[in-house]
Amino acid sequence: MSGERPPMPAAGEWEAAPSTLIWRVPARLKASDGKPATCRGGPTREICGRPAVASLLRGKRGLPYAYCELHLYGCWIEDGRVMNWRPVP
Repeated sequence: MSGERPPMPAAGEWEAAPSTLIWRVPARLKASDGKPATCRGGPTREICGRPAVASLLRGKRGLPYAYCELHLYGCWIEDGRVMNWRPVP
């Protein structure tokens, strides 16, 4: 598990499930120049710069954006997969 599992949302019944977004969790992320990838997350447009743990394919061309465990948009890594909470019907 990477980072901590965020608390379950307050209202209703929820379960942990793999994210439906296109996340990749390789053993080591590399930037285009061959160096270890760093996190693009952060307040406004500032870049965090911490070592990345997962990448998300974003945009029309599907460019990978790398993120650290603090900037996974409420998700977490468990057993090599990016997980998040989903409501149980």
